[in-house]
Amino acid sequence: MFVARGSGKPRVRLPATVAGRAIALGLAYAAISVAVLAVASLGPETGSTTFWPGAGLTVAVLLLRPRREWPALLAAVFVAELVVDVAHGFGVGPSLGYAVANCVEPLVGALLVRRFVGPEPDLRKVPDLLRFVAAAVVAGPLLGAVLGSGPPVLLDGDPWLPRLPQWFAGDGVGVLVVASFVLTRRRPGEASWKLQAAVAAGVAAVAFVVAGPWVEPARLGLEYLLIPVLVLVGARLRTGGAAAALLAASVIVETVSAASAGPFAAGGAGGGLVAGQMFLVMGCFTALVVAALTHDLVERERTEASLRAQILHDDLTGLGNRRLLDERLGHALDRLPRESGGVAVISIDLDGFKAVNDRHGHAAGDAVLVEIARRIEGTVRVGDTPARVGGDEFVVLAEHVTDPLEAAALARRLAVALSRPVRWEDRNLLISASVGLAVSGGYEAPTDLLARADQAMYRTKHAGGGATLAFSDLPPA
Repeated sequence: MFVARGSGKPRVRLPATVAGRAIALGLAYAAISVAVLAVASLGPETGSTTFWPGAGLTVAVLLLRPRREWPALLAAVFVAELVVDVAHGFGVGPSLGYAVANCVEPLVGALLVRRFVGPEPDLRKVPDLLRFVAAAVVAGPLLGAVLGSGPPVLLDGDPWLPRLPQWFAGDGVGVLVVASFVLTRRRPGEASWKLQAAVAAGVAAVAFVVAGPWVEPARLGLEYLLIPVLVLVGARLRTGGAAAALLAASVIVETVSAASAGPFAAGGAGGGLVAGQMFLVMGCFTALVVAALTHDLVERERTEASLRAQILHDDLTGLGNRRLLDERLGHALDRLPRESGGVAVISIDLDGFKAVNDRHGHAAGDAVLVEIARRIEGTVRVGDTPARVGGDEFVVLAEHVTDPLEAAALARRLAVALSRPVRWEDRNLLISASVGLAVSGGYEAPTDLLARADQAMYRTKHAGGGATLAFSDLPPA
């Protein structure tokens, strides 16, 4: 595998061939296994293992690749597991059992996820996350724990406890943390990898302070301060940032617990690991759920904003439509008794637009409308509301007009700007605009103010249009 740099975020690319991907997975799995066994040897109970990142990596890779590649990928995992276990002094029988369990477990988890969630679950969504947890974090590791604990119990007479819960919790954490981290790398909208790396480093430091080797077991409950930190990261950085932070925190907590130190050392490396793993399951699951809920809320707000924008804006020009104009004009007139200044409405109707459509087609007409909208937006003041209210009819709402002459100057600028030819392809399209202005100094019905502006616009049109301008008299106070 190699990392390619692109738009500010690293992307993991697997080798081009199935064999290459299988070899890459096998090497990565073997390296992770060696590291985990090295951590497990830190404590007096050298048979105790920490959380198993290889389980999460295997599940993620299976979900990211088509089923026709699964036999090769699982064969690579089988060989890697068997070689590493034998090299570390485990018997051939137990090693074969471990290899089978660590292949069956991710296979079952991936199959259940494909069946009940889809080919690639979106862990930023609560339903996908919950189904993924049930399939890959609970069902798969539970089966793996039964299969993996069987050989030592049957062949060597080892007790089921704490081996069975340790395997289950360790693999569950491994899938929950590592698979979440890998799967969210492919999702857009997540925080940059630099920010995620910085936050992960900060969370690791916090974990080392509140769950480090100097924290006595069951004394202050200091380790539970890590959970709100993880939840906060999930709420702010969403699933991608939460997964990176969870991975960093898990490495610290599991390493310290494996060494029979820290807040979870009361039960030794075996019982302490189970307690630490369950603590991580609780913290990791809570943080991911919060991240998913935050994502759902943000996406819902974004969807509602997009739908509102579609409802209140013209599709072609992007200007406001009649609904937006009526809404803002009504509010502006309602505020007039409480505010100084007046409200101006500028009515605009294009001259010669029908001739452009008839001679050059609707593509040319659309180009004219878009250009006219651009000119209107470039001419009005900040805070004014330009809107397209008909085929070639536009209205500008200007609020807080302190002097009718100010509104008249804006209307003249619009008349001049809109009477220049529009360049389309290799020709100039002759367009002008008839502009009318109405100003209200007190409350009146929105329809009355719009009607007065339209009447003024029609007087301009009857006078020849172009850069001329007609005014409507102010209504009685």
